[in-house]
Amino acid sequence: MSDMSRLCSRDPEQPTISKPFAVQYDGKTWCCATDGHCLLVRSDLPAEVVSEAPAAHKVLAEASGPGTPSTVAHLRAGFGSPAWGDPCPCCGQTVGCLWPAPERLVIFRGRVVNAVLAARLMDCVPDGPCEVGQSAGDWGAIWMRGEAWIAALMPIREAPDGLPEVVP
Repeated sequence: MSDMSRLCSRDPEQPTISKPFAVQYDGKTWCCATDGHCLLVRSDLPAEVVSEAPAAHKVLAEASGPGTPSTVAHLRAGFGSPAWGDPCPCCGQTVGCLWPAPERLVIFRGRVVNAVLAARLMDCVPDGPCEVGQSAGDWGAIWMRGEAWIAALMPIREAPDGLPEVVP
């Protein structure tokens, strides 16, 4: 299980999401990490409450409905490598790049997603059973939920045809 700060934005224009932050929701304090494309929240890790932190409440609320049963191991196998050390496709750097992640596009729950970001989310959660669902609307987030964590992934709006499918 990796450090959640690896999921945070490295963009200097987005300082409020450059490190994990905390939000209060449903009587719990949730540690949050996001790069603006994916979000991981965990109730089992400490985090500093930041007054200017982006609200993750919408994702937490949307991920409270019923989902399709799965396991973290199954999702990890389907999404493949998190490519933490792979060079950036735009600049060739392996660290310090502003690019969120290399892209490996797949179809997941009928939507195009970056499998590298999904794999990174799954790399930061404990093994075990989970559920998968999606927010309402054409461009709503796809969420994965386990005990004490929720991960959300924004779909890609434009993508080529013929992409492989990952089945939850």
